[in-house]
Amino acid sequence: MPIAAGSADVIFKSKNESYKLKSVLCDDYGKRCDFSRTLLEDNKDICDGQFLAGRKTLTVQDYMLKNKTDAAFQLLEKKGAELVAPKYIQEAVAWIRA
Repeated sequence: MPIAAGSADVIFKSKNESYKLKSVLCDDYGKRCDFSRTLLEDNKDICDGQFLAGRKTLTVQDYMLKNKTDAAFQLLEKKGAELVAPKYIQEAVAWIRA
């Protein structure tokens, strides 16, 4: 079952108890199903600028997924101040701070 974007009240059930959470923040389930893909889509121009030149076989997304640590450090060191956090993370931080 797909998870809708945004927040929703969710009830988790364990063996003996139910827990109602205030909200669950997430992105659309599908092609944006993990942080790496979401970060790439929300920062496509930055990622293309860092990793597109010289690509012969892997797409930028494939390169970033196969080299997550190297790609993350390069983005942080060179473009950290320009990166946009995925919306669901921005919402989660705002919710925690509230």
